[in-house]
Formats: sequence, structure tokens, C-alpha cells
Amino acid sequence: MTREEYEKRRRALEEQLRADIALMNAAHETRIQSLERLWQATAEDRSDSARPAASSAPAQPAKPAPKQLRPRGSVLNDLDAAFPGLPEEFDKHDVIRALGYEPAHTTLFRALKQLRAEGTLKIEDHSSGGVTTRYRKITAEERA
Repeated sequence: MTREEYEKRRRALEEQLRADIALMNAAHETRIQSLERLWQATAEDRSDSARPAASSAPAQPAKPAPKQLRPRGSVLNDLDAAFPGLPEEFDKHDVIRALGYEPAHTTLFRALKQLRAEGTLKIEDHSSGGVTTRYRKITAEERA
């Protein structure tokens, strides 16, 4: 390595350091602003709770309910029960509507995989780039 190459690389490293520091400073500023907004929101909440509630006050948006833990195998059992009501070709959205709830992603696909292994359904059209996988029920004649 020549002295010139050394100096060139050293300048590049120094420039990279300056860019990294600027990025870290910007991230720090964003965090500080976020903390300040949180502080202001909680200060407003504390002052609102001290005042009597007004009937015309806008309602706070409801927090989504945490996903309910289900007993082992219940999603598969529910899917078996809902299976006759599914159309001949369906996707995961149809399954969720039939179940009446949205199970965890992995649990749902594990149940569908189990039905495929049992020969109850097959993949009609595999997902690709934003298009959901389509499944098709296998008739008794097809199984034989």
C-alpha cells in the first residue's frame, strides 16, 4: 500500500465516521422527540383524569384484545368443523371467516398442512408475491 492509498482510505474512513455520527445524532433527536411527545400525552392524560369526564369528549380508540390462547389442537378441530362450509376452492381468508376468529399464522398453516397430509385438501395455486395460496377440497372419488 502506498502512502497515497493510505491517505485516501483514511479520508474515506473519516468521512464515514462523520456520516455515522450524523446518523446517530439524528436517531437520538428522533428518540428525544418521541419521548417528549409521550411525556406530553401522559401529562394530558393525568390532567384529563383530574377533571370530571365530559359527555361530549371523544372516545379513546379501543385497544385490540390480546389473542386468546386456545387449547392444543382446537384450531384443527374448529377447522374440521368449519370445513364443510368452505367453498370448493378457498384461501386463508375464507378459512378465517369460517372459523369466526383469526388463529396465529403458524397454527393456521399447520392445521391446513395436516389436512393436506390427511388427503382432505390440496394446494390449487401456490402463493406468489402478494397473492394468497388457494386450496381445493379433495372429493371422495379423487381420494380413491
